[in-house]
Amino acid sequence: MKLHLLILFLVIVSLGCSPDNPVSPVKPAEAYTLKFKSSAVIETQQINDGKTEAIEAKKAEALFGKRIITWHPKELRFSKDSLLMVKSDDVVEAYKIKWEKSDLFVYNDITEQWQYCGSKNDKTSFALNTGFYMINKQSSFSTIKVTGQEYFLKSSADLDLSSQKGTAIWLRVQYIYE
Repeated sequence: MKLHLLILFLVIVSLGCSPDNPVSPVKPAEAYTLKFKSSAVIETQQINDGKTEAIEAKKAEALFGKRIITWHPKELRFSKDSLLMVKSDDVVEAYKIKWEKSDLFVYNDITEQWQYCGSKNDKTSFALNTGFYMINKQSSFSTIKVTGQEYFLKSSADLDLSSQKGTAIWLRVQYIYE
């Protein structure tokens, strides 16, 4: 009985590989994943009533606390035209993307614009751009405090605080993935 099953198996395998039924080569996946390796503070500033001055990176990092360390994605999953950012507790953000040479742009559905997100450093490394901010806007009625971060902010000028009264702390960090 075992011999009959072995012969039947060999016949089926040989028929599947006949010249009339060629085996097609497997194409390599166009998707790939990069994992977090390190981070670097690129720029820190304090803005007071439209005037900008540099501040120590350690002071800015202390103001943002653990947000800088825990907020970034732990891995980036790229495919043809999309990016999945996997964060702690498997929270996933999805973006439509396009490449312009080595620069990556994500599509902002709200503004309907492509916005800079990061750059390939070489064939195996990617630097994710992230701008962190703390804004205190003052009016005659109240004070509004906003804290956040965005991938597309390249400088404190992107916050457009020139006509605002109040203060802001700006911190730009690059997260490196390999």
